Amino acid sequence: MKISFLVTYYNQKEYVQQSLDSILATEKPAEWELLVGDDGSSDGTTGIVREYISRDPEHIHLFVMPREQDAKYDPVLRASENRLNLLEHCTGDCFCILDGDDFYTDRSFARDAICVLEDHPEVSFVAFGFSYFRDGTFEEKLLPAEENQLLDTETFLRRMYTPGGAGLHRLSGGRERLTYLRKIGSFDDQDLFMNSLHYGGIWYIDRTVYAYRQTGESTYSGMTMIERSTLNVWGMDIGLEFTDHAWQDAMLERYGYSVIMMYANRNRLRRRLGEQKFQHYLESSGRIQGSICHDLLIYDQLDSDRKKQIRELVHAAAKGKETGVAKIMIKSMFGAYQ
Repeated sequence: MKISFLVTYYNQKEYVQQSLDSILATEKPAEWELLVGDDGSSDGTTGIVREYISRDPEHIHLFVMPREQDAKYDPVLRASENRLNLLEHCTGDCFCILDGDDFYTDRSFARDAICVLEDHPEVSFVAFGFSYFRDGTFEEKLLPAEENQLLDTETFLRRMYTPGGAGLHRLSGGRERLTYLRKIGSFDDQDLFMNSLHYGGIWYIDRTVYAYRQTGESTYSGMTMIERSTLNVWGMDIGLEFTDHAWQDAMLERYGYSVIMMYANRNRLRRRLGEQKFQHYLESSGRIQGSICHDLLIYDQLDSDRKKQIRELVHAAAKGKETGVAKIMIKSMFGAYQ
């Protein structure tokens, strides 16, 4: 089984060596490739990558996206395009994807995950634990599950989290699926994971293999709470689209707080997001049939039946959230709820 290691960068010169070395240090099958996607970096990132290519041009390949100087780009969509571009070029039967500032901490995870995929055709994603990496220290995060087992998908979606990079994905769906992913327009960390769930189950191996660097400078950490909520609900819509709405109740619980936040601020979303971002989310979510994010953005324009459906979804999102901010918010909007 051939494996493709996919890594994406944008102006991350200081992290290139650590991330690439961590990939090259892993135990690999006879057939493997390392595809690097660069989003038009201007800091010398690609120069370092080309040094690695010169040492092993058979296995390492670089794909650079054009970027106009001084042009404004949406960072989420550009990162998605970078990942999708690598998927279109990869030739493996399975793949790992690594954000450029993250790195692997385990040398045998790919070999062990391939063994699972070979023995279990019903599995599409082999998940591992991960570590938050802050200021040179690791904070280990393992799933509340037994080692080396097939997970219940619904339980995972309701209660668990691991980055899409902390594991091995079976390459499924072919070119038709890639065309579909491009149409949706987003392929972030959790979209990647949800896409794999469309094709099979999750196998969990209970050890940390992936360092998820936390610098406080990421696109997500720089967002306001309102934009994070909007992005999360849009991501929920995408996840439901990827899985044919098979896991709506579980996804609604997973992203319930964000749904409540959007609803609570429905009359202020344009002002709180700003016109440019509001239009971006409106257009992007509008590509998805039945998008909850889209309908929350235009709530005042909905007919009475759809407003009722949205209110019922908000109630459902609040179900089980009997403590904390979510409870206070939902009671302030509706009073006591069942």
